Amino acid sequence: MLTFLYFIIGSIIRWSGAQNIKFIIITYLFTTVLSVCGIALGAFFGVSAKKFTRKGERISVFISHSHIDAGKAIKIANDLRKHNIYPLVPSEFLQPGDLIAEEIREAIFKCDAVIFLIPENSQDQSFQLEEIKESVIYNRPVFPVLLRNQVIPESLREVVTISLVDNWVKGMEYLIKTIETNGKYLTSQSEMNRYAADLARIANNELFNLIKQLEETIVPERVAFLQQSQETWEKYAHAQADFSSSIALGGTMHPLLYHSKYESLIRERIICLRQDMDESNGLST
Repeated sequence: MLTFLYFIIGSIIRWSGAQNIKFIIITYLFTTVLSVCGIALGAFFGVSAKKFTRKGERISVFISHSHIDAGKAIKIANDLRKHNIYPLVPSEFLQPGDLIAEEIREAIFKCDAVIFLIPENSQDQSFQLEEIKESVIYNRPVFPVLLRNQVIPESLREVVTISLVDNWVKGMEYLIKTIETNGKYLTSQSEMNRYAADLARIANNELFNLIKQLEETIVPERVAFLQQSQETWEKYAHAQADFSSSIALGGTMHPLLYHSKYESLIRERIICLRQDMDESNGLST
């Protein structure tokens, strides 16, 4: 750029026959100042564009997360980078003075898919849902990810959710394959059925361990009530899962609906028992 300007000004000087050395020096200095200003302005207005520049042909994903989940979002991003996936994490790319809504909108536009980290509370969820709306506008696939034991929002219960709660490595494996296949990895019905069964099995193991822990912490007189409660709950959970999945009875989608409902009920049971454990510990102290 600078050399080109020097060439143009030099040609003008030669063409005009200017012989005044002061004129030449001033002209060259003026050209240099203009060039430096141009570079500075280009850097200033080009920051946002450079921020989301695609790295080669790597897949680019936007990670929608709440403030409390920023650490988990960065951990997911680091795992994705190891598999040549380029993550855009708001807590990483947002800078002081940025217009948050505009920066996030541009990041979603630049990406190939969106990872939605299901937030812990409804306040964060309402904020993140705005990012999901942008994803829909730009026709970007959204992959919900569960980070903790909680009831999955109603709006996501019909979508296969990837869980990182109990087995981070296995969950990341599913997430990476899902991203690499643009969501087609879990669109095979048999694959979705198997994944839903895996999630239900993992949740059931966690419930089993929690009950054992409860039996060791509560007073002996309450153990029998806990065991009876669990037996009754298991009958209810299986019956409810049977009812919920009966809409697809005999079809290939039936196992997915059954295991998804069963897992959802298990996670509700885990939350309930943990609350009981916290209350018991509070009373004992």
